[in-house]
Amino acid sequence: MVSLLSLSSSPLVWAYLALMVLFFFISIVYRGVRRDHSVVRGTRTEYLLFLIVNLAFILLPFTYAVSRVYDGLNYHVPPFFSILGLAGLVAAFLIRAKAHLDLGESFTISPGTKRRRPLVTTGIYSRIRHPMYLAMMVWAISSPLVLHNYLIGLFPLAAIATFLLVRVPLEEKILMEEFGEEYEAYVDRTGALLPRIIG
Repeated sequence: MVSLLSLSSSPLVWAYLALMVLFFFISIVYRGVRRDHSVVRGTRTEYLLFLIVNLAFILLPFTYAVSRVYDGLNYHVPPFFSILGLAGLVAAFLIRAKAHLDLGESFTISPGTKRRRPLVTTGIYSRIRHPMYLAMMVWAISSPLVLHNYLIGLFPLAAIATFLLVRVPLEEKILMEEFGEEYEAYVDRTGALLPRIIG
């Protein structure tokens, strides 16, 4: 049995978990409790990648917080970098919240949907096509600064990099099919994960 005395002594781990709850469950807040039956089901590869991302971002950090199993892989980070990591987690949450606010009812878990919706190109979407994925990347980059463990801290980076390599091209293809020339023009004036500097 895990007792409270055996929990991780680092408040950073608990700060990470608290922010993680906000980060992931904000999607439930903004899409409501309704189930969108118009969403086109994803592929098995997508589901596998979602499982890996959830393992990296949620399950492993939680088990790290309540056990000493991974302590042999711990490393030391100066306090300044830990604070920087926490700031990165907060920034990731704010980016995700802003994306949800701007996307509104157009949000779906999977990119494809049979429901008619407008192409959102305002707010944060006026500069970046995939701000929620940017938020996930910022979160993954910040994780090793907060979770001082080679497995728990670095696995999110590998997981999200793999996820985005598969998901972004798939989503771009689906949105191009859905919105046609409107989306093509949108691609020409925006960046995928970062604002376009030139052009």
